[in-house]
Amino acid sequence: MDIVTSTAEDLPSEAAWSRRAVMILAGITVPVIALDDLIITKRAAGRPDDLIAIRKLEERRKRQ
Repeated sequence: MDIVTSTAEDLPSEAAWSRRAVMILAGITVPVIALDDLIITKRAAGRPDDLIAIRKLEERRKRQ
């Protein structure tokens, strides 16, 4: 699990918030970043683990 505390420079937080998704975790509704926005933030961070995650997230997006 990643906790996103900021967004990519080209992704205003207001825009990301407006596209948020929700998940139910342990009976609690939790707002989560939209898949496309998560990919944008991981690409902007560019860390090795993020680059691996991007490939997995893009595969998931194709299955949706």
